[in-house]
Amino acid sequence: MMYLRAIKKEIGSFLRSINSPQFIANQFSRYQFNEMNLFEVLHTLETITEHDLEGVLHAHFSEESRTTLIIKQ
Repeated sequence: MMYLRAIKKEIGSFLRSINSPQFIANQFSRYQFNEMNLFEVLHTLETITEHDLEGVLHAHFSEESRTTLIIKQ
């Protein structure tokens, strides 16, 4: 249930941020340009499931996308 803690932390951060008019102005325009709604973020965060997060994890962190860096002196 570690994912619930991360989601609650993100919700708290978002709620603190919307106290700032500058944040609202910047993010509102960013979301509008991406055809999304800033005021749906909270609902979206509240509905994220562990399955959703696992899907993102496997899509972005797979064996094929790993790299190795070896530093020799």
